[in-house]
Amino acid sequence: EPSLGSCISSGGILNVYRAITETSEEDEGTMLIVSPSRGETINAAITRTLGSKLETADNITKMRVMGWHNFGDGLTATDSANYRLKNLQYVDLSHYGGNLGKYAFSNCSNLTDVEAGYNSFDNRCFYGCKNLKGIHSIGILQTDATMNIIDLSGINSNNLVGDYCFTNCESIQKVCLPDVNNIVLGTAAFQGCKKLGIIYTYNKEDKEKISDFTNLSVVNSSLIQNTAISAIQLLNDIEVKSAAFMNCSNLENVYYERSSGNIPIIGINAFKGVSPKCTIYVNYPIMNYPSFMLSDSLLYDDKNRVCVTAYPFE
Repeated sequence: EPSLGSCISSGGILNVYRAITETSEEDEGTMLIVSPSRGETINAAITRTLGSKLETADNITKMRVMGWHNFGDGLTATDSANYRLKNLQYVDLSHYGGNLGKYAFSNCSNLTDVEAGYNSFDNRCFYGCKNLKGIHSIGILQTDATMNIIDLSGINSNNLVGDYCFTNCESIQKVCLPDVNNIVLGTAAFQGCKKLGIIYTYNKEDKEKISDFTNLSVVNSSLIQNTAISAIQLLNDIEVKSAAFMNCSNLENVYYERSSGNIPIIGINAFKGVSPKCTIYVNYPIMNYPSFMLSDSLLYDDKNRVCVTAYPFE
């Protein structure tokens, strides 16, 4: 079994698949190399590439996407790579310059790791990939400590992920965002990621596991609904949409940082179902901001009473 060092190429980049599976190059499994024609779905490209050898699809555990043509958007999960490649474990996008399209790897239940390129991920791209643990940015040396991270910091766009992109990816533990402003994470992008404990900015992971949403343009509906996140930091002029943090039963601390004189906008049920101990900390009097008091979205205790508590902080 190779050590981590033997999984690093001459260019200093980790061979993610070999490091994760602890296999040698000879027994890594079968890799399918796909170059899409313009506009075809990922399933259509896989089917075309396999040609007369469709019966070998179950032997394929790895896939590398090459070229620059954009995939067409899938309409349902049958357009996903999972339709043919039921045992797919690893995807290499580091040689691909196009867009994957919707539903690209939806419901690939055996997929564990992806080596990303520079492009963002569209709607439902990894929806239901229950064993997905790591996405690794191109050209960044990985260590044992960073293997189980969804690293989006290398994506060359503010629109990082589309709607429902990682919904129900139950093995995700950490998400790393780029250090830029006006980031867009789609509706319900991480909903149902039950092990997700922190979303942080590149090189700024908080030791107290406070998830940083201050660089987002908006906190979209159901963004992290039903995750394990325990603390979040927000700006008062970033809108929080409906059910954004709903059923985050571990969420106990919400820190609002003042960036303007705007009244915070909080959608319905945004905080419903969080921990009964949850406290909102603000550095201005909460009573001056009626949206906290009038919205049905706020914190409820076991008797369905609003239980917002506000303390000034530096």
